[in-house]
Amino acid sequence: MFSNPYGIKSRNIVIAYASSFLSGLLFFLPIWALYLQKSLFTVENVALIISIQAIATVLFEFPTGAVGDLFGRKRTILLGTLITFFSVIFLYIGGNIWMFIFYAILSSLGAALVTGTDGALIYDTLKVEKKEKYYKKILGTIGVLWPLGAAIASVVGGYLAQNSLSFPILITLVPLGLVVLLVPHHERNPRALARG
Repeated sequence: MFSNPYGIKSRNIVIAYASSFLSGLLFFLPIWALYLQKSLFTVENVALIISIQAIATVLFEFPTGAVGDLFGRKRTILLGTLITFFSVIFLYIGGNIWMFIFYAILSSLGAALVTGTDGALIYDTLKVEKKEKYYKKILGTIGVLWPLGAAIASVVGGYLAQNSLSFPILITLVPLGLVVLLVPHHERNPRALARG
């Protein structure tokens, strides 16, 4: 599943495939609203958190595109994956509405930092190897791997939640931690990634 396709020498594509799949392993997805309602007590509070996350996602998409250009693609992806990891810790700790607001904002910021930057890194990688023609195919594969991971995690997470609604959140930290560990293994090429 994670083989290097099309004779591409760089391992960036394989890392992007693995990261996309692992990022989709959000075991809490099927019980997220139930967990929020149990912790926040009212449907209105749950709606507030979901709304904050949606608004933050839209707001962060605009300025974060330039971050990868300014600070380097690899650093930006690492920052985004770390922020996502810590956002899930806030979700797990819970306890009051502010922890869930931090989760909503941080998860949106983390996703925005990675989205687009990973695509630019892949394009730069392909450009160096003069294989840009595979860009859409590779992005398509990456686009399929996240929902595949999410589908698997939803089945497993639903089973894990039978005993505890917070346990699937705790287990989600494992694949997200692996994503953080994968980022430093991206290859840099000075010709393509001037500041990466």
